Amino acid sequence: MSFLSKLFGRGETDTTSDGPRECTHTSLAPGWENADDIGVEAKASHFTCGSCAASFTPAEAAHLRETEKERVTAL
Repeated sequence: MSFLSKLFGRGETDTTSDGPRECTHTSLAPGWENADDIGVEAKASHFTCGSCAASFTPAEAAHLRETEKERVTAL
């Protein structure tokens, strides 16, 4: 494994005694359909998880953000 792979954690999975961990989706980045809306998070058309690349609707992203503390501490 190369230095950069080790530094960025590529090629290794985070495992527990029960197997791989489920992504907690704590790094959500907004995405826009209209260039004029870029930078206004309220006008985002979707959100993408920076860890697993899953895509969420604005409503789903709002729910994930509201329940983030409970999901992260449950691990």
